[in-house]
Amino acid sequence: LYKQIVKENPHNAEALHWFGVLYLQANQLHEALPLLKGAAVLLPDDPAIHLNAGQCYWSLNQIDAAIASFRNSISHRVDLAESHFFLGMVLLKRKSNRADVDDAIIELLKAQSLGMDTADLEHQLALAFLMGGHHQKAEIAIESSLKKADTSASRYLLAVINRKQNRPIDVRRNLNKSIESDAGFAPAWKALGALEQESGNHAQAAIFFRKAIAINANDAEAHNALGKVLIKSGENEQGMSAMRQAVRTSRKKIDKSESIAELERRVRLDAKNSELHYTLATIANMMPPSTIPPDLLADLFDRYAPDFDEHLQNKLHYNMPEQIVDALAALNPPKPMDIMDLGCGTGLCGVLLKSWASVMCGVDLSPAMIEKANERDIYDKLHVGELVELLQKANADFDLLVAADVLVYIGDLTGVFAAAANALRPGGLFAFSVEKGPGERYHLQTTSRRFCHSEPYVKNIVTMYGFKIESFQTTVARYDSNAPIQSYLVVARLGG
Repeated sequence: LYKQIVKENPHNAEALHWFGVLYLQANQLHEALPLLKGAAVLLPDDPAIHLNAGQCYWSLNQIDAAIASFRNSISHRVDLAESHFFLGMVLLKRKSNRADVDDAIIELLKAQSLGMDTADLEHQLALAFLMGGHHQKAEIAIESSLKKADTSASRYLLAVINRKQNRPIDVRRNLNKSIESDAGFAPAWKALGALEQESGNHAQAAIFFRKAIAINANDAEAHNALGKVLIKSGENEQGMSAMRQAVRTSRKKIDKSESIAELERRVRLDAKNSELHYTLATIANMMPPSTIPPDLLADLFDRYAPDFDEHLQNKLHYNMPEQIVDALAALNPPKPMDIMDLGCGTGLCGVLLKSWASVMCGVDLSPAMIEKANERDIYDKLHVGELVELLQKANADFDLLVAADVLVYIGDLTGVFAAAANALRPGGLFAFSVEKGPGERYHLQTTSRRFCHSEPYVKNIVTMYGFKIESFQTTVARYDSNAPIQSYLVVARLGG
């Protein structure tokens, strides 16, 4: 009937509007949108038309257009609770900055003040308060929502709020209630898996992650988490298989309308996706992360620690520590020195530099590596942690920094050199190696999954942070499948 009316009178705004609403209710969004837009042109002051157009834009994921439509609706009728409610929801979805979250809270509270009293409104208010850091208000709102409708999604949100409040017993209780309400609610299974993973119960965590995957096989994050706990449990082959599935699942999400760039944007926005971003960058035409995820490196070297020295020296013919010491000796630096061994591993560099040191320190991401280094009894201080964070806390405390085959795990070296300049005394030396790369910057190698750096990039970074290059050599760091790995060995002086 609507089609007949519109055919006879294509300028009948009411017919266009309600015909569009009918398509919207049938989820035929591309048919609905031109009808609603046409109605809005003919009746620009009608708040209901803008409200429905906004819902259509939102369903099509055209967030900015949806916000504009909801605001248009409010401008023509300020007391329409639904328009404030939907505007609040879409602002939460955009959340491009803190202002969006604050504005969402205002709009949702306006809807409430205008008489809207639904479980959905309370749920969205709880989510907005949570995003804004108002944990107590979030708990009050979600408890109110649960009184109206005790759903698995609301129980899950309450568990998330409890986690922010550091109430682990309540977190687990509400996750279990979420599953009792709906055993097919995958996020609760995944959250339970994360709790077990944090507690070191890797076998139980794997069970929960597998339940989440059984419900939603396209959850790349769950596949990735499963892979990590399987590897921790010693099931390396199954773990790597799960992580490869995480990558395949992410790639499947790229449909005809989504480019690699869009996938990159989505993956890079969330810190939780850092490991997935790194893995994807090794197989897809994607800008790599600035560094390899620290947790991934710590896991790798924890497992590598028992055989580290034998593998490096006897199988890879690795001798970068010896080369670095030779390069430093050629400069005849004054001794003794306060030395920091960055990424010290088991202490291969430290052994060679100990006689030069008044104070010998080391840092590594891997607790197992630090334990091995401690057995050598050559370091005065050893730290488990990230090297940039440690150097940022130093204040001209060192005369020499050494990073042998460490910066290959970091792409963007700006943070490293800024921190090194902070940690060194004037005239202090920074000796490091990187793998030789082409072009003008750095890139992530798809085979070794390590970074390589170009000569222009290294020289620019060094001088940018106030260092002078004392020595720049092209050398071989190690062998991989009997092929030499070309590297740069650099010694730079701060303020030289």
